[in-house]
Amino acid sequence: SIARPTTTWRVTMKKFFQFVLIVSLGMTASAMIGISPTHAAPAPGTFTISSNPTPTSTYGSSVTFTVLVNGNKGFGAGIVQFLNGGGNLGSPCTLACGTCSISASGLTVGAHTIAGNYTDTSGNYASGTYGSLTHTVNQGTAAVIVASSLDPSTFDSSVTFTVTVSAGGNGTGELTYATSTPNFCTVTKDGLLTGISEGRCAVTVTRASDGNYIAGTSVPLVIAIRK
Repeated sequence: SIARPTTTWRVTMKKFFQFVLIVSLGMTASAMIGISPTHAAPAPGTFTISSNPTPTSTYGSSVTFTVLVNGNKGFGAGIVQFLNGGGNLGSPCTLACGTCSISASGLTVGAHTIAGNYTDTSGNYASGTYGSLTHTVNQGTAAVIVASSLDPSTFDSSVTFTVTVSAGGNGTGELTYATSTPNFCTVTKDGLLTGISEGRCAVTVTRASDGNYIAGTSVPLVIAIRK
């Protein structure tokens, strides 16, 4: 008689019925052998960046940027590195109750696109770059103040003017001198004063606009002209 592979046939049929059972129950093979499927963490439901002041600031001023990370699994935990057009802005900040802030100064004049590079430490949300805020920096305004070395001055005296530009520095705009009292004095655009007759000479200084500051003119400086 011919020997039949009874044991092999039974094992094969057992595996076949296991496969049918797996398919019919909609279960994966990995689940049947005890391997738990992995799921990627979702992106945060909320990743909001705000600025103060908003939406604009002036050159030379400090701006505070704040991020809020939240979602259906609660507040986000981890660190956020703010980005300005792709480059790092300030140092990373650590989230507390899903929020943290940095202060930035020295932003250049123009529009800045601010985002956040989020590193999650809770396992609830996916790390990545999120958010988009446009913050615009406008030219600053600086006060121009002029003082003289002599008051009163005589016709043959040499007068030295000292110009101070406050609120953020001197900038690079050209300084131009002028007078509104030509009957008593003349002044060149470079600041050379000449007395014409006795009276009160009024001198102003204007600093031209540059890339960071708008033009500004001083309050008239009045100098007495004597013989």
